Amino acid sequence: MKFNYQARTKEGETQTGTVEAGSREAAIETLQRHDLVVIYIINQSC
Repeated sequence: MKFNYQARTKEGETQTGTVEAGSREAAIETLQRHDLVVIYIINQSC
């Protein structure tokens, strides 16, 4: 599944993009591993 997200970097900058993962939780974990704080994340197919 693909998810659209908005997240904040450690520097405080806002980043938007798309991440592919098996679930919403897995997508959030992927972003967190890249030192991003998720603001919102939605399934692209919704």
